[in-house]
Amino acid sequence: MMQQATTPRFDHSIATRFPQLKQQFIEERVNLHNYIVKHPEATFIIEVSDDYMSAHHLKTGDLLIVDRSLKPAHGDIVVVSHHNQLLIRQLVVKELSAWLCTGSITTADLAVKEDGIRILGVVTFSLSSKRG
Repeated sequence: MMQQATTPRFDHSIATRFPQLKQQFIEERVNLHNYIVKHPEATFIIEVSDDYMSAHHLKTGDLLIVDRSLKPAHGDIVVVSHHNQLLIRQLVVKELSAWLCTGSITTADLAVKEDGIRILGVVTFSLSSKRG
């Protein structure tokens, strides 16, 4: 069994400055997997392959943590299957209809009730590199 790495967690939050790493600031060690994956048996990770969802701060190369056990709700970012192609969209519910949107005027919204659309899971976290 592979040992999972842990990372120190500080006992307070900070805005833009970073305190010196002193032992008295460390509250506990955190396993990030345990923090971001609430339902391991229903969770998968998928990589973003385009910038269609940039209006939602998702870009090529970002990793998405997707939970299949959650019921999608208005405003959620979801992974959908559309005619056997995987897409990432925001779920928008208005009155009695639901739409899958990118937030871009260049991409058409999809009606959730359209044939061939199946919501596979809700994005709970996104991981993006802040370097390079």
